Amino acid sequence: MNVEGMDRIREGGLMIVEARLRDRSRIEKAISTQDRLREKSRKWNGAKEVRKWRARSGAIEKMIIS
Repeated sequence: MNVEGMDRIREGGLMIVEARLRDRSRIEKAISTQDRLREKSRKWNGAKEVRKWRARSGAIEKMIIS
């Protein structure tokens, strides 16, 4: 194998390593974002909010129908 072939193999290997590092950094960023959002929404109760929205929309529909 000549020097050019070895350089291509080395470059290909570097590209794979860089891609894996990029993927890892994206995953780490996503995890930290999820953790930050989870902290902000700790007191929020989604099911309770949806029930309130449905109750309000039901009341509005009754007013429109009447």
